[in-house]
Amino acid sequence: MKFRGCEVQAVYDADVPNEVQDHSPTQGAWVWSLRSGVMRWSPVMFAIFGVSAHQFDTTIENYSLMIYPADRRRVQATLMRGIHEGDAGPLVYRIIRPDGEQRTVEAAIRVEYDMDGVIRRIYGVLTDVTERTTNRTGQASTAVTKPFNATPALIDEWCAFGREMAGRRGLAFECRISDRLPAGVPLDSTLLTHIVNQLLRNACQFTARGKVGLSIALRDTVLEIKVCDTGAGIPPHAAIPALRGHRLNTVSAGASNSEPGRGLPMVRSYVERLGGSLMVASTIGVGTTFSVTLPLPTNAPSP
Repeated sequence: MKFRGCEVQAVYDADVPNEVQDHSPTQGAWVWSLRSGVMRWSPVMFAIFGVSAHQFDTTIENYSLMIYPADRRRVQATLMRGIHEGDAGPLVYRIIRPDGEQRTVEAAIRVEYDMDGVIRRIYGVLTDVTERTTNRTGQASTAVTKPFNATPALIDEWCAFGREMAGRRGLAFECRISDRLPAGVPLDSTLLTHIVNQLLRNACQFTARGKVGLSIALRDTVLEIKVCDTGAGIPPHAAIPALRGHRLNTVSAGASNSEPGRGLPMVRSYVERLGGSLMVASTIGVGTTFSVTLPLPTNAPSP
């Protein structure tokens, strides 16, 4: 069997248990047979990933697809290292549920060998630690605060997330990035990532067909981030209430048509914490654009 180009020899394959027991209400477990590819999850694993045990095929490939795109290679490399060294972890990374919700998990693995030293099976433990990185009011913990640096890696992470979410709904995705972004400014990159990802998640949720776009530009001393979609649009009387968490009533048959403005109050709160503003412009039948404007400090580096 190969996993990201690394071949693992497993000539002995004992049956994996029919049922895998949970470790706690927030800690799930899984067992993976390398030779057969069979992977079984405990009930909490399905709950953490937001999938049904009757509808989700628990293969290592499907597991990998639900890992946040920017974290996927790191997780896979750690798994391969654990396979060769006997254990690995704890490793913290992000996952994306089918409904677009992002969760943070902590994982560890242990390898079981047979009498001849050949890998028999792999055990994994996975814990939902989302609340450790987000406080009860929904504000990001200062423990994960990082200065914003407009590097290709960070921008690529945002674009990869948008591409992943759009692809799940069969939508096109466009990412337009200015070449005049500042090299580094004292803005919280964790908050910015929450803002961008939540707006992209909402745009994909409310778009039945067409495309979703992300643009980032520098306008004088203001950083401007826009997320647009070709969805059903928001009625004029509902645009401002949507920012306060009221329901978004769309008219599109293919998109959710009576869902709350998921995460918009949180987005507005994060934007305001950064000293910026959040605006929405929408036309029924054409689409919606959310604009985030963030003033840069006067001592910010020039692009």
